[in-house]
Amino acid sequence: MATALSLMTGLALDERFDFSVNDAGDIAVTRGISDVEKDLAVIAATVLDDRVLGGVIEETARLQIESLIRTALLEHGRVEAVPDVSIRRQQTGNVRGTISAIVDGTELTTTI
Repeated sequence: MATALSLMTGLALDERFDFSVNDAGDIAVTRGISDVEKDLAVIAATVLDDRVLGGVIEETARLQIESLIRTALLEHGRVEAVPDVSIRRQQTGNVRGTISAIVDGTELTTTI
């Protein structure tokens, strides 16, 4: 029997959130858990883009941003819980992070 997660499909995005193209030259799709992980990464990245431009992320700001990401994820209709959100600024200046979320009873972990 198919689960709700296995039935989900959507457009595939690369790490820069541009459309991915398959070998035939068509826009690629994601299915199942990969599609949900993509959705969660897009939500979290949107919060980051609005709040993290240049400079050092102070501890208070980091905690606030992580809280905003958690809140945004919980607003997604399928997310039941968000046990972990962690972000950090890399030496390159890029901000990266990891999020874990419970979606339809399944724990998913994705990077942003």
